[in-house]
Amino acid sequence: PWWGGGGGGQPQGQHPAAAGGAWHPRARAQAQIDHAIRVADDGAQRVREAPYRHRARLVQDMLALSESFPHLEPQATTCSGWRQPLVCMTGTVPIVHADVQYNIPVQLRVLPWYPEAARSAGGTAAPVEALVTPTPQMMIKPGHARVDANGRCLLHALAAWSPRDSTLIGVVGEMCSEFSLDPPVYARPPTEHPLPAAQAYLAPGQPAGYPPTVAVASPTATPATRMPTASVAAPQSSGVAPTRPHAPQQVMQRANTGEQLLEEMATQRRAYITDEAKRRATRLASEHDERMRALRHERQQLQERAARIVALDGECARTHEAAEAMALSVAETRARAEEWAATYARTPDEGTADTSRAVRIPPPGSVDELVRPADGRSVRLLELLAEERALRETLQMLASQLEAGRVPAAAFVRHTRRLARELFFARAARIELLSGDCAVGLTQAQAQHW
Repeated sequence: PWWGGGGGGQPQGQHPAAAGGAWHPRARAQAQIDHAIRVADDGAQRVREAPYRHRARLVQDMLALSESFPHLEPQATTCSGWRQPLVCMTGTVPIVHADVQYNIPVQLRVLPWYPEAARSAGGTAAPVEALVTPTPQMMIKPGHARVDANGRCLLHALAAWSPRDSTLIGVVGEMCSEFSLDPPVYARPPTEHPLPAAQAYLAPGQPAGYPPTVAVASPTATPATRMPTASVAAPQSSGVAPTRPHAPQQVMQRANTGEQLLEEMATQRRAYITDEAKRRATRLASEHDERMRALRHERQQLQERAARIVALDGECARTHEAAEAMALSVAETRARAEEWAATYARTPDEGTADTSRAVRIPPPGSVDELVRPADGRSVRLLELLAEERALRETLQMLASQLEAGRVPAAAFVRHTRRLARELFFARAARIELLSGDCAVGLTQAQAQHW
């Protein structure tokens, strides 16, 4: 099978459907596309390059493009800079400029990793290359906004390529729209290196005195890099026959401006607008989904904060209840202590029945007169003993409150740890003070003995 040659001519021994026949247009296009992909894959295998990865998607998009633009035919072409053949859509695309339809010769090169975008140093590159291929009688318009000097198309559909949303129809639709506003080619002046005469054709129904359309083809190139061109048959006219039955090169053909041409152009524009609308809708849907994900994440964070606030509020309420219970317990203990003090503070003169339990309590303000420490060490020892007993009673009271469920476990542990530490230091200080007193007493006894 033919997998492309350097001479740029028509393929030899191509598939019967590609050579024409009585096939249905869709079946014929399907056979041509399959044949072109198979030839390209065979050529890639010969030079040990990767074949086309996503064949089903490629066939689907090329078939849709062939139905919308029947003058674009699939080929397997050897292109400059590529070792393996590439699947190309070669032919003409219609434009309407100044109320007249023209056919611009173009070529779409589909790269092996289609529809995935390739990563490059400048970002990502589209898997499609779109080129304008004028004939020797035509020139590319200098300074064109969408076509550079080499014929490469600079399109938004290629710059913003999306593997899921972008298609070949979108690329060709943008070419038709942009080229209708500003055609990318014009006739070469006759003073500039005249080339072989171009074949002129008359559109169907065009009067004989009407200026003929000039045929255009691909730019000249060396035999090694020259791109193959598609044969576009001349339209048949009932009044005037073309010079040759078939044109060997791509043509830019001025056609009639009847309702059929306008309807075809409207269909192509609708296809482009529909593709652009789908792409924008997809982008808006993606932005909406991203915004919704951000809002859901923010809502989840707020719910977590609300849960933490509720938990802290419950803990504060429990701590408040425990404090109130502790205050009530202290009040009850104080009341019992005052009752005990009132009971045992009566004297026999006041008529107490049990005189053995009566204790004479000194007047208020003179409690310290009951116990008079002999020295400073005794004062310190008395203070430490009182502190130690107070701490022990506090610990016992906390334990009873915990058993009654009036004090939370966390508060009990925190207060018990602090009180136990204070009790330990008070007891250690008291023991140290007692051991010091014993040592002093022993020393004095030894001195008296000697």
